[in-house]
Amino acid sequence: MKVENHTIYNTRDLRKLFLAGLKHEGMDPKNYKIVVKYRKGRTYGYAYYNRKWIQINLPKECYQLSIKQVARTLVHEICHNRGLRHREMDYKTIDTSWAEGYSIRFEKPKEKKRDIQLERFEHAKKMLDKYESKLKRQKNLVKKWKRKVYYYEKVFENKKAASKEKI
Repeated sequence: MKVENHTIYNTRDLRKLFLAGLKHEGMDPKNYKIVVKYRKGRTYGYAYYNRKWIQINLPKECYQLSIKQVARTLVHEICHNRGLRHREMDYKTIDTSWAEGYSIRFEKPKEKKRDIQLERFEHAKKMLDKYESKLKRQKNLVKKWKRKVYYYEKVFENKKAASKEKI
C-alpha cells in the first residue's frame, strides 16, 4: 500500500489506520494507493469503482480531525472500490470500532535549508542599488549647486564690469 501524504499529519499514523481499515474490510492492501490532501471543513473522500485508489481529504485544522470520521470515510471509499454505489451502501451499519485506539499526530513542516550565500548576494545587490540611487541624487545636487555658483559668479562679474565703467 502506498500512502501519498500532502498534509502535516504523520504519514506512519495514517498508514497504520488505513492498513487496519483495509484488513478489517477484508481487502488486500497490496497495490493500493491512498492520497491524503487538505480541504476546508470536514473529512471526505473520492474513490473509483473497482479500483485500488482512494483520495481522502482532511481538514487543515487539527482540532477538527476525527479518527472516527476518517475511518468512516475510508470504509465508504473502500465500498466504492468494491463497486458499490451510494444506493447500495447502508450507512447505519458502517463499523468503525476497529479505529478505536488509533491516533493521528501532526508534524511541523520541514524548514528549507537557508542558502546564506544567496541571501548575502541578494542583500548586496539591494544595497548597491540603494547607494547607486543615492549617488545619482548627490551628483544631481552637485550639478544644481555648480549652476548656482556659476550664475552668481556671472552676476558678480557683471557688477564689477558695471562698476568699472562708472569710474
